[in-house]
Amino acid sequence: MISTVIWSLAIITVLSLAVILGKNFYILKKIKEPSVVLDIQCDPETYIKMNKNILDKKIIKNRMEYFFVTLNLSVGYFSNGDIKKAILTAENIPLDKLEKNSTFKAAYYYNLCVFYAVDGDRAMVEHYNAYLQECYKNITAASEDKNNKNIHIGNKDSMVDRLKKLIKEIAVHLDRLDGEYQKVIDYYEKKFQQENVPCSKCFSKYYSALCYEKLGDIPAMKEALIYVSEHGNKLFIAAEGKEILNKYQNIS
Repeated sequence: MISTVIWSLAIITVLSLAVILGKNFYILKKIKEPSVVLDIQCDPETYIKMNKNILDKKIIKNRMEYFFVTLNLSVGYFSNGDIKKAILTAENIPLDKLEKNSTFKAAYYYNLCVFYAVDGDRAMVEHYNAYLQECYKNITAASEDKNNKNIHIGNKDSMVDRLKKLIKEIAVHLDRLDGEYQKVIDYYEKKFQQENVPCSKCFSKYYSALCYEKLGDIPAMKEALIYVSEHGNKLFIAAEGKEILNKYQNIS
């Protein structure tokens, strides 16, 4: 979410929102390097290792970028299937750091919404969604002045549009938790067609598959999970997809 950062999954990593990471080109370059590993290669294990290596570098200590990378690391844990560790990693980021960058703040709340949604904790999704909604209101009302510290990407309209999409996706996650499975399928099948990031496409099919199973549409579920298992590489959803397919091997 989930990016050089994922904004796919249904998670986003901070860079997918084009955060300005500072003047140090070296740091920016290092932080961007892992993105292709997760977004394109669907390899969360390597992505986690690369982000851990960045966090170990002295040059990033005591800088805001350290916390950007920490959030990206949480996305790696999520994509690897360690949801509890993803939540713990994200929630260990000091809240005062969120106030320094509006895009980082939005990514933080969005990711935690997704983590808790997949974990099945509707109350916590609602909790963090309220903060995400607040981000949207504040950014909508913010000045377009380039010197305004509340705006950290392109322009206000672009940021507002991106946030609308994030908020819509969280609403879809809540629909899934509420049993509105057809709504979820309609959303993710459309997103799959519009998306071109492999990791994101896999998660779209995965969420659709979960809902097809609930509706008893086993052929559609199988078709979606075959895509995930064939293209998801080391994402946890690829392994999970294979397990579900084996369970339904003799059921059509």
